[in-house]
Amino acid sequence: ELGVRVPLVVAGGPVKGRGQSDALVDFTDIYPTLLELAGIDASSAGDRPGLSFLPALMGEDHGGKEFIFSYLDMERTVRNREYMMDGSGGIWECSSDGNLLNYQVLEEGAEATSIREELQQVASAYPLPSPEDFRKERMQRADRRQTEPGHHWTTFKAWEAGEAWKENPRRFKE
Repeated sequence: ELGVRVPLVVAGGPVKGRGQSDALVDFTDIYPTLLELAGIDASSAGDRPGLSFLPALMGEDHGGKEFIFSYLDMERTVRNREYMMDGSGGIWECSSDGNLLNYQVLEEGAEATSIREELQQVASAYPLPSPEDFRKERMQRADRRQTEPGHHWTTFKAWEAGEAWKENPRRFKE
């Protein structure tokens, strides 16, 4: 997902080249994974979110999480293997290759409503960040120009632009 989905590359120490994995992993999973790599039981670190993906790094079976979650400014994005809810509540059918440019907009209707309710329930478990956590200029750029449910304009623009987003000079700022 644009701005949220980034490659995760882990190498060194006991981790050998394993190739690509389709396990759903988010930033909360890094801490328990690092603890386990260091030989520390992740459950001893208290009640923290996250699931160690050490099995995947060691070439073992690892299904990952059922859902992953992310913030981008005040936008909350949540997805499972089949669907993503963008920061404006828009529902997208994810492609099997994971490429945002191959996602399909799910038209509003009973199916989209049901999926949105399920994904919003997941998102509601995570508190919203406070606007004070962001620079004023950043919040002004995150202007809400649409009502829910909709498809976040940045995601939709990238999807419509196809491969052209790679050459956008704004990608190289900030």
